[in-house]
Amino acid sequence: MTESLISRIEQHVRDLINELANTINGDFLPSVKDSLKFEHESDWMTICSVLDIIGDTELAKSNFREFKIEGPTKIQNYGERYLRLYGILNAVYLQHSAIKSFLEVIKFPGKTSALKEFNQLKILELRNKAGAHTVDYLENRGEKKPKKNPLQISRGLRDDSKIVILDSKNIYHEYDLITLLDDFDDTVENLLLKGSIKFISTVFKNNEKNRNRYLDRLNRYQQARKTGILMGNGFDDEPLFVDLRKKH
Repeated sequence: MTESLISRIEQHVRDLINELANTINGDFLPSVKDSLKFEHESDWMTICSVLDIIGDTELAKSNFREFKIEGPTKIQNYGERYLRLYGILNAVYLQHSAIKSFLEVIKFPGKTSALKEFNQLKILELRNKAGAHTVDYLENRGEKKPKKNPLQISRGLRDDSKIVILDSKNIYHEYDLITLLDDFDDTVENLLLKGSIKFISTVFKNNEKNRNRYLDRLNRYQQARKTGILMGNGFDDEPLFVDLRKKH
């Protein structure tokens, strides 16, 4: 499967921090804090953890996109389907948390408004309903007295990854997991790309050559978000042409 844009951005940021970290000869944490323009020495471990989580959860999402809810065996095994459902919802939740931590550690401007929209994505609502709080799900969480609304997940998970949930008012709610995952990916791409541009611009504020070197690829990633086509520049390790459009 084609490597996702999220994976490519994550690797690009990883290359940056590894390049700078490998030049440090003295006391590592104070030096890497200064090199990466962090506020705290612990931010080094935070960004390493963030990148690992993004990379690992992209592997889980890639597998789910390829094999859907039924899995690679194509055997009608409902235990495996529930395992894959809970797995993909937890992967989404972990990646959501990692992106939030990334924006916090790089001091992303407008973080509050950006995260407000991010937190309201429907796939996170589905995760809370089907993967975390099915029995004790609370409606209207922002209110002073949210109401408890126990839920039931349909026992027959369908091959097309449609999830049906029945609430305590006998109202059915249907979620198209693949469509919601597309929406989630689009938001993650946007936030990760903008955050990475801000991060690189800060780290190389006084080094135009390196700043342009790292921003070149991100600019091409930004264009690829609009076209679905990633064009290489012929001078790096990426192919000249990659079709990134999702095929379900």
